[in-house]
Amino acid sequence: MNTIVTNAGGFSKVIFESVLDTYAGGVGIDPSGFSNSDNIIPAGSIVSKPDSVTGLSKIIPISTTSSDFANALGLVQVDVVLDTNPFVSVVIDGTARQAALGWSDAQKTAVLAGAVQGFKKITIV
Repeated sequence: MNTIVTNAGGFSKVIFESVLDTYAGGVGIDPSGFSNSDNIIPAGSIVSKPDSVTGLSKIIPISTTSSDFANALGLVQVDVVLDTNPFVSVVIDGTARQAALGWSDAQKTAVLAGAVQGFKKITIV
């Protein structure tokens, strides 16, 4: 059995005003290609739909173009430690706070313009 080790703690922003639905069972994250100086996947990060081969999702950087958001599934619900096999809860319906996400109006427009299906159930205020 694997031992779970966590070195994180501290303050977390309140990202969601309401969570109406989450992706059943959550998703495993493929950590390749994503890095963060504090080894945390922040709440509100955009998650892709699971890959058909590996079954793992990826974090989609906010700096990408709107066409990259077509594969968006939802937003990470709470901060998660970035280790070798992170598992996250994904909000697919609810209300998120734009100020807490740190998105500019242009980034919000790009995400919502490119996102399809379930992700469009997320309202960003």
